[in-house]
Amino acid sequence: MPPADRRIVKVHILDREYCFASKGEEADAHIQQVASLVDEKMREVGNDAAGATAMQVAVLAGLEFSDELLRMQRDVSSVE
Repeated sequence: MPPADRRIVKVHILDREYCFASKGEEADAHIQQVASLVDEKMREVGNDAAGATAMQVAVLAGLEFSDELLRMQRDVSSVE
């Protein structure tokens, strides 16, 4: 991305700030929505896994997202 087009979007996940390169307002909104879902899932998992480290919470959240994705793909395949 050329420097003039470069945009940075700052998001917060578990109270930590992360910066992502973006390609415009629509991409900004998408990045913020994704980060919000990740934050929500990590907080949910963290509440259920008291004492877990941030890394463990991230892995558990990733597993839950992957499980949801596979279930949705299976549902779509069964409809087709």
